[in-house]
Amino acid sequence: MRIFPLPQSVMDRINASCCNFLWGKADIGKNKPLVAWSVVCSLKKEGGLGLFNLKDWKLVLLSRILWNFHCKKDSLWIRWVHHYYFRGSDVWNYNTSSSNSVLIKRIIQIRDFIISKELSTEEGKKKIQSLDHQ
Repeated sequence: MRIFPLPQSVMDRINASCCNFLWGKADIGKNKPLVAWSVVCSLKKEGGLGLFNLKDWKLVLLSRILWNFHCKKDSLWIRWVHHYYFRGSDVWNYNTSSSNSVLIKRIIQIRDFIISKELSTEEGKKKIQSLDHQ
């Protein structure tokens, strides 16, 4: 999942298995969970079990790849992506095409999500750069 994002259907099956383990089969209908999944996925010090929410974890890992594209230029794979996909541009100015890999399309979606939250490309760049200091 660190390099190749899991499809949503796989993440749903993993979450269903975790729920079934904690609460029993949900399809029977009589076993209602007593605690929300968001509470189960919260930190132990906040009263949860400390499990990862796969949707959030996927966002974190893809954001890390975006950080690599933006900040880390010494990796062979990053240099190849810059040469093959970005072609003299950068991740912030790149527009996807139908021939792009699923990973590149998801990274660009994450980039656009961050830009929409930060309200500008420059603020999005600052946010990604700040991840190095956390």
